[in-house]
Amino acid sequence: MRTEKGFKVSGGEARFGEHFKMKGVTLNTLDIKISGTDTENDLAVFEQTGLTPNGGPPLHIHPFQDE
Repeated sequence: MRTEKGFKVSGGEARFGEHFKMKGVTLNTLDIKISGTDTENDLAVFEQTGLTPNGGPPLHIHPFQDE
């Protein structure tokens, strides 16, 4: 079910208050801004906070997702 009412998630904050670590890849954190549960799994938006010197995750693809 789509979220009916608008909401705001500020920079550095997560939609549901949980910060995710990119395990084994970088020291970066991901914060969900818009969840699939807000959009019937049509869209998810994340904010990545870069804590790894010289970049982010290695070059990769998601064969079943747009990025």
